[in-house]
Amino acid sequence: MHIREAEVIEAATIATLINAAFQVERTFKDGDRTSVAEIEGMFTQGCFLVTEDRGRLLGSVFVRITGDTGYFGLLAVDPSLQRGGIGSTLVQSAERYCEQRGCNEMTMRMIDVREDLLDYYSRFGYAVTGREPVPGDIPFTRPVEFVNMAKRLEVEASGV
Repeated sequence: MHIREAEVIEAATIATLINAAFQVERTFKDGDRTSVAEIEGMFTQGCFLVTEDRGRLLGSVFVRITGDTGYFGLLAVDPSLQRGGIGSTLVQSAERYCEQRGCNEMTMRMIDVREDLLDYYSRFGYAVTGREPVPGDIPFTRPVEFVNMAKRLEVEASGV
């Protein structure tokens, strides 16, 4: 599986993939998970790592670095390929990307309604570090909170 950094010109394809992968959230959130404009804006804050097969996007993850802390979010895998290891590969690639750039911690956040994801990320060594309210402008149909998670990283000696 080839992982590479996406280009901003791929924002529409990435948004389509994310919205398909996050369909499960439609039971507690109105509308799409993201938009092309939001994805384009995120390229100014970090990058998207993607995996593809013969030009077909299979998965993506957003990665941002602030000082010595990495962050990943919007982990998305084509729904027809979920539970096949692509998500795990993307999480590990995001961690490696941040380690190679000197990060010693990786963070992420999710919404508390997705309890299945708490177990998923715990298997990678992530632990809950706190909770915070979700801003009122996000159209959830029931009360939710953000769950913040983090894990320590092994900084690679090269620091590249």
